[in-house]
Amino acid sequence: APVEVVDTVGAGDAFMSGTLHALAAHGLLGAGARERLHAVDRDTVTDVLRHAVASAAVTVSRAGANPPDAAELREALARIRAQGASGGVRP
Repeated sequence: APVEVVDTVGAGDAFMSGTLHALAAHGLLGAGARERLHAVDRDTVTDVLRHAVASAAVTVSRAGANPPDAAELREALARIRAQGASGGVRP
């Protein structure tokens, strides 16, 4: 999703935090979730990656390693979903 990049510091950390947040929301973290994680479907992978990209997009749109809070992540995800997979997204 195209965004106006202000600062790339923290982009990778934000991507990983978005990934972990979504995996936790889907109940896919921890040793007890190992089998579910191996059997995850395409829609779940898409949702996890959407969270990761949204988190990184918000982070790079401003100076410093400043990841989104929960409300900002929800807003970014709503924009991504509204614009579809091929549309540009502005955090």
